[in-house]
Amino acid sequence: METVFHISNYPEKYQVKYDMCTLLNSALTWWNCHKRTIRIEAAYAMSWAELMKLMKKVYYPRNEIQKMETELWNLVVKGNDLTAYYRRFQELVLLCTRMVPNEEENVERFVGGLPDNIQENVIAAEPTQLQDAIRTANNLMDQKLKGYARSPENKRRLENNPRDNRGQQPVFKWQNVKGHNVARAYTAGNNEKKGYVGSLPYCNKCKLHHAGLCTVRCGNCKRVGHMTKDCKVTVTPNT
Repeated sequence: METVFHISNYPEKYQVKYDMCTLLNSALTWWNCHKRTIRIEAAYAMSWAELMKLMKKVYYPRNEIQKMETELWNLVVKGNDLTAYYRRFQELVLLCTRMVPNEEENVERFVGGLPDNIQENVIAAEPTQLQDAIRTANNLMDQKLKGYARSPENKRRLENNPRDNRGQQPVFKWQNVKGHNVARAYTAGNNEKKGYVGSLPYCNKCKLHHAGLCTVRCGNCKRVGHMTKDCKVTVTPNT
């Protein structure tokens, strides 16, 4: 709602009245009761700050705030899910204003919940704004995850896992011959020729796998149906 007021340059004296028109269900019932208690004129004469303080008192009593402060104090990154951490962190600091009264305390509390290896590097960067700390932590987490993927233990795991072992799977090189896809299979490492394991039928004429009629043209006799290396016709320049 504050964003709407800011974008539309809404007059301050009408903000409370406009905001109260958006309430629904039990919130609307509460406001109507409060309005009857202090009179309509006094209710709509409140400032925006006074209204926020009143609503926080009604919907976030001290015991609820204490629960959230405890959660904020113990909030840490679980696993490598940094996104979930700072999303919940930002939700809590909006209401736990006594615990993080300024930006410096905000940054300090955020950094305190990071993993140790990332926390030290973020502190060394000396961020002064929360967004700077979040950006630095994101970059370090990305580097950590990339390093984990390249670690020797994970490399051996990938090599021992047939599903992840792409290095030993044949790589198919496709050639386009007169509009027909023709496949040859090679290993990715040393180009050693392997047996074809695709679905295209084998052609006895050109010795390749392709779909449809064979359109491979001999470079020697110019006929269709065999490769130049298999040509048995002797062609002279005068022919």
